[in-house]
This record gives sequence, structure tokens and C-alpha cells, in this order.
Amino acid sequence: MNKMDAGSGIWIGKEPRRKEDLRLVSGAGCYADDIAFAGLAHAYVIRSPHAHARIASLDASAARAMPGVLAVYTGADVAADGIGAISHATGSSKMGSDMPLANRDGSERLVTPQPPMPAERARFVGEPVVMVVAQTLLAAKDAADAVMLDWEPLPSISRAIDAAAPGAPQLWDNVPGNIALDGDLGDAAATEAAFANAAHRVKLTSQVQRVTGVHMEPRACIGEFDAAAQKYTLHASHGVGVVQMRMEVAKSLGVDEANLRVVAPPDVGGNFGTRNATYPEFILVAWAARKLGRPVKYVAERQDALLSDYQGRDLHVQAELALDEKGRFLALRSVNTSNVGAYTTSFVALNKGAQMMTSLYKVPAGHVQARAVVTNTPATIPYRSAGRPEAIYTIERLIDLAARQCGFDRVALRRRNMIAEKEQPYRNPFGVSYDNGAYERVMDQALEMADWKGFPARRKEARKRGKHLGISIANYIETTSGAPRERADVTVTPDGWIDVVIGTQNSGQGHETSFSQVVAEWLGAPLERVKIRFGDTDFVKAGGGSHSGRSMRFASIVMREASTQIIDKGKRIASALFEADVADIAFGEGAFTLVGTDRALSLFEVAGKALAGAGLPEDLRGPLGATSDKVTLGLAYPYGSAVCEVEVDADTGETKIVRYTSVDDVGRAVNPMILHGQTHGGIVQGAGQALMERVYFDPQGQNLSASFMDYAMPRASDFPSFITGLSEVPANSHPLGLRPGGEGGTTPALATTINAIVDALSDFGVTHVEMPATPLQVWRAIQEAQARKQAAE
Repeated sequence: MNKMDAGSGIWIGKEPRRKEDLRLVSGAGCYADDIAFAGLAHAYVIRSPHAHARIASLDASAARAMPGVLAVYTGADVAADGIGAISHATGSSKMGSDMPLANRDGSERLVTPQPPMPAERARFVGEPVVMVVAQTLLAAKDAADAVMLDWEPLPSISRAIDAAAPGAPQLWDNVPGNIALDGDLGDAAATEAAFANAAHRVKLTSQVQRVTGVHMEPRACIGEFDAAAQKYTLHASHGVGVVQMRMEVAKSLGVDEANLRVVAPPDVGGNFGTRNATYPEFILVAWAARKLGRPVKYVAERQDALLSDYQGRDLHVQAELALDEKGRFLALRSVNTSNVGAYTTSFVALNKGAQMMTSLYKVPAGHVQARAVVTNTPATIPYRSAGRPEAIYTIERLIDLAARQCGFDRVALRRRNMIAEKEQPYRNPFGVSYDNGAYERVMDQALEMADWKGFPARRKEARKRGKHLGISIANYIETTSGAPRERADVTVTPDGWIDVVIGTQNSGQGHETSFSQVVAEWLGAPLERVKIRFGDTDFVKAGGGSHSGRSMRFASIVMREASTQIIDKGKRIASALFEADVADIAFGEGAFTLVGTDRALSLFEVAGKALAGAGLPEDLRGPLGATSDKVTLGLAYPYGSAVCEVEVDADTGETKIVRYTSVDDVGRAVNPMILHGQTHGGIVQGAGQALMERVYFDPQGQNLSASFMDYAMPRASDFPSFITGLSEVPANSHPLGLRPGGEGGTTPALATTINAIVDALSDFGVTHVEMPATPLQVWRAIQEAQARKQAAE
């Protein structure tokens, strides 16, 4: 890959305070719910109480007659008006940067259409079936109680393993056996041969449970319609980017993209991936605004969100690792069964996880059967580090199992099988080619920062207090990709501003600060004079939003190219004004100088001269700006190591993380403070899943965790202060050497947390604890292990 000069470090690598934070902490932020319009109507959504049921009858006449009610819309109304299914980005096996994953017979993955509201049948609890619009939200809620709905319940199923079994209830006519995708990665024959010759085999069967994003700001949207211009405007809190959302919503509405403006509010309260798909309400409020001739607003309440947000994880794995007598890995095989929910919104997590099952270890042969199964649950989509935490959890659990069952040291076993720097680039058995990295050095850094050698003394001290201490390490590598097209429009204004329009979407990551840092570095400008704009299709012409670690990765390339074009043009302007050869013009510290003289013009002065145009050729007149619009294919490979230390009370099962260390290689750190913050949040999301979070469905698909009384959320008091470090080995796969840095905290956290708990309970004979490792789950594991030991005696 062609390399770009990343800069001299004036701003890159520094830690200025985030530009966003003052308005956020002072209450000046603007979220979707803060937006108001004259004549605003309010929508309330009635949701299915059944996991699978046919609408037998629906009578909304009484509701429509109630005071303040403007309309009551049903799925039949939506269908009659020609509103189409949501056009989710389900991809195909013939496109994208990930390894192709098609059905075994070569056919494409099967896709199920998701209507904004179904007219005949609901397929999960929480699916919208009626939307009431009224002058006030209370009036809409009152009218919702008057809607008469009769249901004909149908057989339902919530677990993917059960749904894929013979004789399971059929959810979709076009998805035989409920299996939307059944594909292979790797070489089954070579893997089988390696297992046949293995000295050791270890197995793991586990369920990586379903979780949900639980955004600080529940989803909200407002639809407008300008009848004179025949143009819709949708304001929505999301992260996929306004360009993709406009494409998907316009397709459902049946209009040209030019007739729809999509605006993301300046502030979005969290994403983590589960905002990165179009929600039914986004289409419904826009449609209702046209029908009613006034803006319509919908805001999800917390229970709505817990019932109907797109969710994450939910993977069943049956995995096995083969080793020789010295502990060298020979092969890995696995059956990965993903619960994609009622609608096939995405296959990304399944694909990315399957192709990374061997992590950063040398495994000569591998085979993964990857299955996507539909069930009567909300759809799952990529959730922070999509698929990789599941893959890392599996391989790292297998390694710890192998160490204990076969008598190997846990760290030495990892070291023996780790891909060395001299072996890079390295192609894993599924066809993914890693770029470069100092994997072993990062692991050693994590071990040292965590004081691994001092653990025996800490364990001994804990036992004196009646507690059981455990420790573990987990290594990880990711493959991040994302929508490959990004665009930057950079303009320098004479009044001292640099305006940057970018197609990513900020939802708390600090883009306004870190993006400003790189542009200020390259153009030699004060940080506070760089303005980052995003989130409005009126000025954002292209770009892929924020997902899969793509934001800084792709934005930096186009912002650098646009900045370079501005400098080149500025040199030509300065050469014309100085009546000198362009080769004699230098640029540095925000100014153009004539080499060997004291003549200079600042960047902003040149912008003013260009706008005035006097004495300049025609091609140099006008605003001083540049556009870079690029498609960047391929994957990126962040990696790192995490060490977790837990303390368990064997009498109650209570588990506390007492130390947690993480080292992540980001290639080059633009803003270390922001990266450390991302790591802290990522650790909490991963360890929170390992210890407490779970979307729980009963066998009939009823969500039993749709409130904060039932869905456990990690708190700051649940964790110690984290010890985090950054490694900076410039990535060969990026022209500026950058690696994504927003997901590394999450990726190894499931594995290292569970491995630490198992280590703490090893004296009891516990070999595995399923997630979430709640006190009850841990206590049961101890009791069951002791019962097995007594039975054996």
C-alpha cells in the first residue's frame, strides 16, 4: 500500500481535551429528542405480545375517534400505500472484504423481508403492529389502549439450535429448516487428517449469550414532509451514516434519494453497532408525516428498546482443538450456529467470527461450519467487534482447557503457537492474510503490567481471607472492514476556519477532536479552528458512517489526501502571487514561504487571495478547498492482550474483577487519551457480558429481561481502575500506519474473564463456567464439580 506522511507529531499523538465535552457536560448537547417543530405530532407504537402469531382481527375505530388522535396506522395501511420492506445491507458471498461465505451448495444466503409493520403475522415479541399518532404522546397512549387486536398464536422458537433441529416450527416459507445460511470456511479434509494424527484433543461446547446495546439515548426519530417540494426529511439517532440510511429509507418509501434528506442530530447517545441498521419507525414517521401534512415524532421508551432494538452476539459453538505431543496446534474445527432472529438483517458477525477462529496463533488446518438460523426473536446485527469476541472466547477457552488437560503452562502454550514477526504476513487456514504485528511483545507487555509473576503471592493472601483468586491472559486479533467508500470535503476560509465535511458518524467516539487533530497537523492550523461536520445528506455526499473500526481508518486517508491537494494548490497560488517558481514555495507551520526570503503568506491569507482572485489564473480562483472520495478495500488487523484477575467467594458465587490489564496495538495513536477511554468502555462491555448481561427468552420467545430490573447492566462500582497500555507498530495495511482502536477492549474480555473465573475455581475441579457468570452460575459450577468429584470417589 502506498504510504502517506502521517505528520511530525504537532497534534498527532497528543491529548487535547475533547472539543465535544464542554457542551455535553454543560447540558448544551442536542439529541434527537431535543428537536422540536411547530405542529409536532407524536407517535406511539403498539407491539406484538406474541413471539409468533397471526393477526386474526384488528379494530381501530374506537381509537381513531378519541380526542386528539390524528391517525391509527396498521400494517395493512402501510402495504396498501406501497411502502416496501426495509432494504437491509445483508451483503452476499460475492462482495466485501471478508472471506466469501455462501451455502454449501454454492447458493446465496437466504434473506427474509422485514416490513415496517407486518400486515398479517408478527414474528417476535415487540414487533410493531400498529402506530397511533396524536397531538400529544399521552393521547396516543390512551388511544392505543382502545385498539382491539385478536391474535391467533402460532408455534414459536427462540434458540437457534432448537430452530435448526428436524421438526422445528417453520418461520418462513423461503427458509427451509429455518437455516438461512449453511456454509464452510477452511479445509475439512485437511482438518480431519490433522485430528486423526493428534496426540491431544480438547473440546468446547458453549453458548455466547445474546446481549443488547442499551444505548444511553433510546432511539428517536422525527419525520417531515414538504408537500411543495415533495421532499421528506428524517431526523434520526443512528450510526450507520446518513448516506446509507437515505438509500434504505428512500427505497422503502418508494422515492428517489434526491427526495429524502436524512439528518443525524449533532449528538447521538451511544451506538456499539446496534444502531447501524434502519429501524421500522424511521420509515413510519416519514410516511406518516406525508399522510398527515405535519411532522411526526417517535421516541422509544426503555422497555420498547429492550424489546425491539437490534441485538447482538447469540452464537452457539461446538469447537475442538488438536495438538501434538509438544503442544503445537495442528487443527481447529467448529460448528458456529448464529441466531439471526426473525429477520436476516445481517450475516456479518457470523462471517467475521468464523474467519478468525484461529486468532493470532499458527494453526495449519481449520474448518468451520457457519450456520445462520432464524428464530422468533429480534434480529441480531454486528455488536461491538462483531463476531470476534465469540471467536477469541472460543480459541482462548480451548487453549486454557488444553493447558489444564494436557499439562502445559498456559502462557508457554500460547507463546509456542503465536505467529512470529518473521512469519508475517501470515495467512490463516481460512484464507485471511494478516498484515504485521508484534504479538508476542504485546503479550509480554501485558503480563508485565499485570504483574503476572506476583500472582501466586496475591492468591496466597486471598486464601487467608477465604477467597479464591484466579488469573488469565487472552490474546486477540481482529479483522475490521466496513463500508469501503469515504469522502472528505475540506475548505479553508479567509476568516480563519478549516471546514471538514466527512461521511462518518459520531456517536461519542470523539471524532470532532481526533479528526481535528490530524487536519490541524497537516495544515498547520490551531486545533480550535478546525470544524468537523457530518450527519446531513444536504452536505454529506458520500461516506459509510461508523462501524467496524472504519471511522479514523478511512477518514484519515481522504482527509490527508484533501489536505495535500490544498497545500499543492496553495503553493501554486503563492507562486503566482510571489511571481516565483512553484518549486521555490515551501509550506510549514500553516504558512507558504518563498524559500530564501522572508516573504510568506498564511494558509488563511492564501484562502483570501484565492477567493478574491486578483492576479491569479482562472484555475486558481475561488474557494481554497479540495475533495477526496476514495474506495479502500481490504481488512485491518488490530491486536492485543488482556489479563484479568478475579476474586471469588465460593460460598456465594460472588465474583469480583480485582485487576484488569489491557494492551492494544493501534498502529499509531492519534489521541491516546481517547483510545484509553475507548478501551475502558470496551472492557466494561465485554466483561459485563461475561459476568451479568443477558437477553433472556423463554422457550416460547417471551423476553424475560425487558427492564433494568431484569437486564443487569455493569456499573463503575463493579470494576477496579483498569491498567491500559498502547502499542504502536505501524500497520502495513494502512497508508498512515493506523489500526482501529475502538473495539480492542471488548474483543478478549469474554475469554479472559471466564478463564480467570475457571482458574479461581480449579481447586474445586471446575473446568468451565457458562456466561453470564452470575453468582448463581458460579455457585452451581462449584456444587456440580464437587458432586462429580464425590461420585468419582
